[in-house]
Amino acid sequence: MEFNLDCPIMFFEEELECESGSVARLFSTECEHMPEGNYTQKYRTRELQASDRQEAIFLISK
Repeated sequence: MEFNLDCPIMFFEEELECESGSVARLFSTECEHMPEGNYTQKYRTRELQASDRQEAIFLISK
C-alpha cells in the first residue's frame, strides 16, 4: 500500500482497518498484565515481600 499525499486520511483509515484486530487483541489481554486487586493495600501496609518486588522488577526489565 502506498501513501497518497493527496489523500493522507484515506491511507490512515485503511491502515486502521488492517490493524484493528491486532489492537483489539492487545487490549483484550491487558487484564493479564495488571496487578492484583489488593496490590495497593499490600504496598501501603508493606506486606509486599522483597521477592515479589524483585519478581516485578525482573518482569518489567524483560
